[in-house]
Amino acid sequence: MSPKHILMPYVGTEKDDHLLRSVCKIVHANKAQLLVVHVLEVPMALSLDTQDLPGTDSANQLLSRAEGICSENGINVSTMLLRGRDAGTAIVNAATKQNSDLIVLEAWGNADPGAQALGKTTGYVTRQAKCPVWINRTANAK
Repeated sequence: MSPKHILMPYVGTEKDDHLLRSVCKIVHANKAQLLVVHVLEVPMALSLDTQDLPGTDSANQLLSRAEGICSENGINVSTMLLRGRDAGTAIVNAATKQNSDLIVLEAWGNADPGAQALGKTTGYVTRQAKCPVWINRTANAK
């Protein structure tokens, strides 16, 4: 598989930064395009079109940080701020609309034995995406 249109959700954690650097290597090796998205989850009490949605400024700063990481790694990146009722649906919809052929995301679920292995968003994306999903789970420091 040689992905050409990669979508990566980004929340700005250290784990995300590390994963993004790795994705830049994949993008370079495959001469692919990269779209980094951040999802603002909009409460039901607000319209999805609400102006001045809380969190917009910090979300745009996160996307700027992702652009910087990609630039440091020699990768041109597109970024997109998504709005949705839940992150999983917004990610899958964006991947479909953008014709992504790979989604790469950090796993946030509980890794304890017997616990749910994937978080809500990761689980939704893996079940609903129309393209392959690569899940990264960074080992916790002990």
